[in-house]
Amino acid sequence: MGDVIQGQLNIFSAKSQNAQTMTYGSETSILSVDAKTKKPNQKMKIDGFATIESSIPLGLTSYQYGVTLRVYRNSQLLFSQNLQQGAAAVLTLSFTQQNALSFTWVDTVTSIGTYTYSVRIEFFSRSSTGVTAQTNTRAIAITT
Repeated sequence: MGDVIQGQLNIFSAKSQNAQTMTYGSETSILSVDAKTKKPNQKMKIDGFATIESSIPLGLTSYQYGVTLRVYRNSQLLFSQNLQQGAAAVLTLSFTQQNALSFTWVDTVTSIGTYTYSVRIEFFSRSSTGVTAQTNTRAIAITT
């Protein structure tokens, strides 16, 4: 965590490399960080990423899955982005697919205070109950 010092750049960050399984059909919180402001209408630059690892089982004739990454300030949704993958093929082997979602956003907060920024992922679509998803590495950094 960074301390707010007048006239200096401040960075508030969080990261994790622990695997976190995503439950199908629900939004999972994967990271959060508190960032402090010192002036009204302060700009907060948000950078981050999350890796998505999907396991595709043996024997499917096609597969498909989708996840939505969302970033919130307190409980207000700031932005979201989707990742959807799939293919039609007879799978004679199971496999794992790696993807990454990265983001940059500039948020303007109207009043002085501490704000909680959280990253959440919803595993919203899959072609089979055997298709699973998790995040292994993720990070968020807020620069003020």
